[in-house]
Amino acid sequence: MRVYYDGPDALVTETHFVWRSNPPRTFAVAELRSVRLTRRHVGLSGLGLVLACAGVAALIMVPGWLLLDATAGRLTLIGVALVAVTLVTIWRRTVRRWELRAGYHNREAILYSTPDLTRFNQVTRALRRSIEAGTPPYRRHRATAA
Repeated sequence: MRVYYDGPDALVTETHFVWRSNPPRTFAVAELRSVRLTRRHVGLSGLGLVLACAGVAALIMVPGWLLLDATAGRLTLIGVALVAVTLVTIWRRTVRRWELRAGYHNREAILYSTPDLTRFNQVTRALRRSIEAGTPPYRRHRATAA
């Protein structure tokens, strides 16, 4: 059996794709349909993001407000809280996950997901090779006679 990729979180052979997650997920390559790549932003959104920002601001403001009596100190404290909230929102936007999705047994399945683009590209390339190796020659080219 030919192995196209054997890494810490995935195994791609000529017949199977194994995502070593918890629990491990195994897919037969011949039964995959419409394999596609997607990029998702993950993290907090909506109400969760608002609560996280409010929590960060409160953790900075409450102790400082009680300890500082000067107006300049309190204004500096407000500035620090605004910077922290800005960093939280920027961090949320930069977290990306790359996913391989496909139709499997008449359902939409996530075959593989990782935030590491290099590893994602290696796994994707291995899956492409595995699919191409299993595709009959008459379906590969789809050439028609003139």
